[in-house]
Amino acid sequence: MPLRALVDNLKADRLSWDMLSPDLKAKFLRAEGSLAVRNNDLALAKSCYGEADVYAPSSDRTPSVLVARLEVDADFALALVGNPTTSAEAGARAGHRGYRPGIGG
Repeated sequence: MPLRALVDNLKADRLSWDMLSPDLKAKFLRAEGSLAVRNNDLALAKSCYGEADVYAPSSDRTPSVLVARLEVDADFALALVGNPTTSAEAGARAGHRGYRPGIGG
C-alpha cells in the first residue's frame, strides 16, 4: 500500500490514528512530506511537515531544507544547514549532489 493511502486510511480510522503515539504520527507525516518533495508537490510537503510538527517538533532542520529547495533553490536550502548538527542535516546538505529525501533523514 502506498504511503499516502496508508496515512489516509489511518487518519480515516480515528480509533487507529488516535492509538498511535504523537511521535509515530509525526514520522508517518514526515515520510509523506518527503515523498511530496520527491514529487515536487510543495503544498503537500508543507502541509505534511506542518502537521507533523503539531504532533512532535522536528529534531533537526531537514524538513525546512527540503521545502526551501522547492520553494527557493538549492543554494538557499544549503545555507540553512551551513553547520549540520545531525546526520539527516548532513545528508540534506549533500542534497544537490543526489540526496534523496526520506532516505536516511
